[in-house]
Amino acid sequence: MWGKIYSGVSSPDYGIWGGDSSYIVSISWGKFQISMKDLLTRIKNRLLQYNNDTLSDVITYKRGILPPIPAYPAIAILPEEEVIRYMFTGGLYRSDKSVSIEIYVKSASREYARNKSSELLDAVRDIIQSDIYLNRYVKDTAISDEVYGIDVTMGSTFIYASSMKLKCSTRESFPSSRTIEYNVSNSTISNFVDTVVNIFKAKSALSSIQMWIKWSTGNIGRFPAIEFNVGSISRDRSFLGAEDVTIPLEINLYCKAGAKEQLLNRALDYSETIKEVIHENPTWNGICYKSSISSITYDIYSDINHFLYGVKFLVLCKFKDVVDQSN
Repeated sequence: MWGKIYSGVSSPDYGIWGGDSSYIVSISWGKFQISMKDLLTRIKNRLLQYNNDTLSDVITYKRGILPPIPAYPAIAILPEEEVIRYMFTGGLYRSDKSVSIEIYVKSASREYARNKSSELLDAVRDIIQSDIYLNRYVKDTAISDEVYGIDVTMGSTFIYASSMKLKCSTRESFPSSRTIEYNVSNSTISNFVDTVVNIFKAKSALSSIQMWIKWSTGNIGRFPAIEFNVGSISRDRSFLGAEDVTIPLEINLYCKAGAKEQLLNRALDYSETIKEVIHENPTWNGICYKSSISSITYDIYSDINHFLYGVKFLVLCKFKDVVDQSN
């Protein structure tokens, strides 16, 4: 379907994937590496250190979703997004991880609930901004999207929420098992997806996945599950007689969610394994000439029976499609 696909094509970013290294900018920063699970844990533990001080009013500290009836005031720390940027020499890349910190206050007084949630958010922001401990593990931190005093009342008692987004930049390394194949071969979309799925199935850390879904069906009955979809294909002519084809591969992980933090840990562990498999296979057994994770998005879904942690990987896969000019 794609015709003949060539590998080894020089481009301004190709050196990042093992080609001409003269295209890579040399950066002297060291490695600041931390998983999303460990980042959430360190933020929670740091806030807990202020439980007898600035945050003495807070009763519940939770990584992940809160229980149906938490003890208020409550703080929920949730993964939101990871954007990966391939920018450095020495097998390092930049990862910008975003975390949502949400504060909920319940009271018979509307004014108290609103003001207290805002006051606690200010305290959390000040703790994070002065946190030398966290900066041992991340390169940079930035706070954005501060929202104060949102009414989320259920029932007759007032509940107000305030929240902020924390972005942490890290410098991480590709796995040593990373394999780049240059014998890029002719393929089809169906064969490409089959190859990707088989590579994932061979990973022992994913042996407990209950459902492997190719193409979205909207019907997932067992968890955890991993779903594979292909988005809209784009084409750009890169040189005479060939097109540069970009295929967005969407990989969706679904795990049961609940008040127990172990459920979040499980989803985040699977997420790290999926990221590792993608980094290990930038050419997917030689079918494409490079691929990269564009973003990792974390979300919470619900249906009649379950709350679910969802993790979406957007992987941009590059191919060369040679136009047949024999006629």
